[in-house]
Amino acid sequence: MTGHRRQATGNRAWAAVAGFVLAVLALGNARCRCESAASRAPERALPGAPALPEALRVQLHEVAAARRAAGTPPRTRHVDASGAPLYVNRLALETSPYLLQHAHNPVSWWPWGEAAFAEARRLNRPVLLSVGYSTCHWCHVMEEESFDDEATARELNQRYIAIKVDREVRPDLDAVYMSVVSMLHGSGGWPMTVWLTPERRPFHAGTYFPGTAQPGRPAFRTVLAALADEYARAPDTARGRAAELTAALAATPPRPAGAAAGAAAPDALLLATAAGQIAAGFDPLWGGLRGAPKFPQPAMLALLLRHARRTTDPVPLTLALRSLERMATGGIHDQLGGGFHRYSTDEQWLKPHFEKMLYDNAQLALVYLEGAQAGGRAELLAWALDTLDCMARDFMAPEGLLYAALDADTAGDEGATYLWTPEEVDAVVGPERGALLRRVYGVEARGSFDARRSVLILGAEGVAATTGGLAPELARALTEGRAALLAARARRAQPAVDRKRLTGWNALAISAFARAAAVDARYLALAQRAGRELWQRAYVDHGDRLAQHLAPGPQGGLRASGEAFLDDHALLLAAMLDLFEADADPRWLAAARTLAGALEAFADPAGGWYTTSARHEASFAGVRVHPEHDGALPGGDSVAALALLRLAALTDDHTPRARALAALAAEAGTLAARPLSRPAMLLALDFATARVKQLVLVTPDDPARATAALAPFRQVLALRFLPAHVQVTVRAADVAALARALPLLADRSTTPDAVTAYVCIDTACELPTSDPAVFARQLDAP
Repeated sequence: MTGHRRQATGNRAWAAVAGFVLAVLALGNARCRCESAASRAPERALPGAPALPEALRVQLHEVAAARRAAGTPPRTRHVDASGAPLYVNRLALETSPYLLQHAHNPVSWWPWGEAAFAEARRLNRPVLLSVGYSTCHWCHVMEEESFDDEATARELNQRYIAIKVDREVRPDLDAVYMSVVSMLHGSGGWPMTVWLTPERRPFHAGTYFPGTAQPGRPAFRTVLAALADEYARAPDTARGRAAELTAALAATPPRPAGAAAGAAAPDALLLATAAGQIAAGFDPLWGGLRGAPKFPQPAMLALLLRHARRTTDPVPLTLALRSLERMATGGIHDQLGGGFHRYSTDEQWLKPHFEKMLYDNAQLALVYLEGAQAGGRAELLAWALDTLDCMARDFMAPEGLLYAALDADTAGDEGATYLWTPEEVDAVVGPERGALLRRVYGVEARGSFDARRSVLILGAEGVAATTGGLAPELARALTEGRAALLAARARRAQPAVDRKRLTGWNALAISAFARAAAVDARYLALAQRAGRELWQRAYVDHGDRLAQHLAPGPQGGLRASGEAFLDDHALLLAAMLDLFEADADPRWLAAARTLAGALEAFADPAGGWYTTSARHEASFAGVRVHPEHDGALPGGDSVAALALLRLAALTDDHTPRARALAALAAEAGTLAARPLSRPAMLLALDFATARVKQLVLVTPDDPARATAALAPFRQVLALRFLPAHVQVTVRAADVAALARALPLLADRSTTPDAVTAYVCIDTACELPTSDPAVFARQLDAP
């Protein structure tokens, strides 16, 4: 359970232990712009911190004032009567929304970088490293209790160099220091709090620390003082502990025994073993893994669906479908706006932590789509499309890329946007219709979230409404009532949005939209637009480097930042393949091949890939690490292996398949010892050991005729769960040109004014057909 507990935030993962100037009211008018920024800003120094260099002080003031003038209020309780912040620190110059949240703390924060560690060496101080993300509820709690507290800030500023890191921007730092937290305490979480030597080596670590002492838990300031005293009194003791932790991390075997170079890839028997272990750990009543908290686990659900297709055992399909239904009817699912919250604090999926993450929703949209196909369940399809619509509405940026996340809190109150009292429901729709909606959504006088407010859940009538199973009048009342509640909710204060565009997470969204286009064509345009924007904006330095994210810069516009990691390249490779299969644009295939080549910078000669390339900053332990598990996000090696297998099946190029099989062989020890830690890698194994269907649909050249002729074939595909297939849909006039890149298209004849379908398996092809019924039978053949 370590991997799942690591995803939780807050005191469940508790790790025990024995300025600036007052900002002006406005930027000023043209008459006074000749004045210096310093002359317009009454000074207030960060408590206990050395004075900032004058040039930096002025720069920070100007940037902070510009953001406030643009309508971004400071996130701090330390403001003057006009709302201007009393403090500003170095984080005001950053683009990460998480770092900017802390830009007006009284803490003299530094961003991660050599300058901060040089200052620690100069002053001979320890470093306090705080790692979190912008939508993390317990990160906000620790900020409110400690980092926005002047007395705690003084302790930090006088005795530490304090560094703040956004884990979503620097997953490499998050992973390596989280390994230390887990090594010390058996689990981890966010916020992550690590004490470092100036050489970046950890000597103590934990997660959330309370602002005031709690039973068995000292206050954060007490811990800060104790460890600073120890470092000042006996620095060699701290350095010795840091050396021990560093050595232990460096000596940790990256993979279990059995991952020898040249080993054979595991076989399909391992899939049955893993599916059995998942089934044994699943809650037969509520779905998902037993216990609380509960995370959606889309990769595990996808694996159960695939195993059910391979066998006649009804249990995997039953567990997967029950999990999908229980999640969708629970409070973890946004019953009004669609989409899913991060996780549930209880075993019945009722009480969520309310942050909405792009990566969760993209993955869940796909597994709901697959569940609908595998189980023939219309409500699962409706929930999949609701999730995609939520992404398109709430996550979509103006240029067509997608934001990272929606916050758990609204104005400091967790979940406030999403919670309802009976009186609030009735005020929107009236008492008569309110009684219906309160019954369907479980809103009672005694709240399900707290004493008054309820998280909306979905009763049987609501489920029936998604499938057309209600009387028309009742269905209309529910539909109109839901729309009215959603409109009323939109008028409430809304959670903050993390507006950075992460390359890997956007790639997941592109894949979701592109694959959903098979059942609803309106999603294809969303996928295409995001794909174009991401490729053009994130591939920088004349196409030589992929950026890890795009974020609004201090002067506006998007700025490509960071060196993309393995998972960014792998997820974007998968997205390019999904786009190509959706529209057969050869540019997507060319992009996929470029990304497949870029994976070599991460390659381990023994098989598989490291999370970083030689371009990335080396870790304090001096080792490059492999993805160790598939968690909330699939490991980059798992995604890369599956994508390369798909690329090989499309192109008949054996090189990508050989690289993927080598990765599976390298992970054989892990898959045998801990299969539940690598469900996404097992999805690659499922594809590698399946009889992959290669589908080609050749359409008439005329767009109108092609659309009409394709419709019944698309319907055949939309209704079928085909996890091991690749597909090309191409106009007759384009076959010859594409065949040069895709031997799969060679010698494909066409039928005038009709679709010609080809189904091949392992180099053996069925007879071409223009009959959708024959095509369906060919797809259904084992």
